[in-house]
Amino acid sequence: MVNPLTRCMEDYCLPPFATFHARDIAPAVRAAISEYALDLNALEDDLCDADDLCWTSVMDRLEIIDDPLRRLSSILEHLSTVANSPELRSAQDDVQEDILAMQSRRAQSPVVFHAMQTLRASPAFDSEFTTEQQRILDRAILHATLKGAALAPHDKDRFNDIALRLDTLSTMALLAQNAVAAGHDGASAAAGPWKLSLEFPVYMPLMKQCTHRPTRQLLYGAFVSKASTPPYDNAPVIREMLQLRQSRARLLGFRTFADLSLQDKMAPSVAVVEDMLRDLCDKVLPLARAELDEVQVFAAAHGHVPPLAQWDISYWYDIAYTVDAASSGLMAFGGVQNLFHTFGYGLRDVFTSAEYTAASSADGIEYDAIEIAPQFLSLNLGIKCILETLRMISGHVETGDPLPDDLIDKMLAARNFKAATNLLYQLRLGATDMALHHHYDPYSSDKTIFDVQQSIVESFSVRPPCDQDMHICSFSHLFTLTYGAGYYAYIWSDMLAADTAACFDTTDKAEWQRWGRRFRDSVLAKLGILEPMAVYKLFRGRAPQTDALLARYGLQ
Repeated sequence: MVNPLTRCMEDYCLPPFATFHARDIAPAVRAAISEYALDLNALEDDLCDADDLCWTSVMDRLEIIDDPLRRLSSILEHLSTVANSPELRSAQDDVQEDILAMQSRRAQSPVVFHAMQTLRASPAFDSEFTTEQQRILDRAILHATLKGAALAPHDKDRFNDIALRLDTLSTMALLAQNAVAAGHDGASAAAGPWKLSLEFPVYMPLMKQCTHRPTRQLLYGAFVSKASTPPYDNAPVIREMLQLRQSRARLLGFRTFADLSLQDKMAPSVAVVEDMLRDLCDKVLPLARAELDEVQVFAAAHGHVPPLAQWDISYWYDIAYTVDAASSGLMAFGGVQNLFHTFGYGLRDVFTSAEYTAASSADGIEYDAIEIAPQFLSLNLGIKCILETLRMISGHVETGDPLPDDLIDKMLAARNFKAATNLLYQLRLGATDMALHHHYDPYSSDKTIFDVQQSIVESFSVRPPCDQDMHICSFSHLFTLTYGAGYYAYIWSDMLAADTAACFDTTDKAEWQRWGRRFRDSVLAKLGILEPMAVYKLFRGRAPQTDALLARYGLQ
């Protein structure tokens, strides 16, 4: 019987999520790696003997041999997100080291790296290659360089040891964050004792609705100190990860890991990112203070005795949501936002002008630029042109009538409720991430990661630091290579999306089609083919600005 995952790779069909088992993972991965190794060896032999390198003999063949393991890894990543289980984790752990070894072997192939460099130095690069091909080749060489292809053999060994250790630490940190204490024998729903999960979907509703203040205090303390005490203490894990990332950056010739991370981002430098975070913080901070004052006044008016502690704020937010159990199948506003967000990805896939997978796929676009279209549609449901679409697709469950204007206004007002507080929190996380990866020396500093966290809180918060707060130990974005020194991308993407929306929101209906076609022909069509800043300037006529983001959240 053919392994269903292997057949999926061979037939280029949809993943067999309904029929495959965790036991299928290891054989499928090892078969893909074995085939990959054979193909890579054959390619290297051909490239060594080639008298005249061309796009077809190098880049086209690389795309073909890279594809099966890339698709299989993508399936496993998706499963770990939506259907995680002990069996699945065990199966993935069993093959993860093999996957990393094969990916390093491919990325650091001296023969392939030399062939790509030769191709870029050839006359054909300027005279025959399209702009898309030039960018694909440039990015392929950049990625290979950042993965150690240009290092001396002994440095490559050190680089690969670091990569393997970082992967192990990332897994350890996430497991520590998700670990739960053992239950009690003989417990019952009626008699207890009860155990409350600190998973966010459980924690936040309790913080909003639990009337017993000591319980809220207990929950808050447990939540912000997750994975900060033995045996699940992530603090030494994080420090070692920061040390290894800095070592990796130094091996590649960069001063800090943040400098390394931004080599493959739309944001041009750490200074630009930090200026954006600080600029937004300066504008949002007084608005967040005003929001906190409103909560304090509301709480006092309803019997709360000051002071208002961290564990009181969510409870006293002056907002309530009522859910009709009989209407549980209807789509909430958040669901509509998710629908439009996903539709944004689909639009780019449909309208891209790219001819190669290396440019059309998400991997072909800088991480902080990939969200422009999805965020434009989901973040900006309140702009006039998208509201018209919302009215067209909405309908009352009984009468079929579209959403009335007053209800839309209420939804948008609710969406922007406490917007300054929420944005300030995101800015704080982005600033913490950047400080740890750019300003903190994990080898020689006498400060701890908590000292760094507290110093950022002092600048990016309307409340003083809380002694219990060690949330950095459960800041899962720190543990992945994608988000390390890259958390700012959430805010960067929102800024791009809001600045895009301003074109439509500040013009009349007659101009919407012109801007829509311009968006289609630039952002949707050219991302992946041109540098993202060039694409954005092609659409907007200038670089993005932060003011539109504040306006989108109702903060101006």
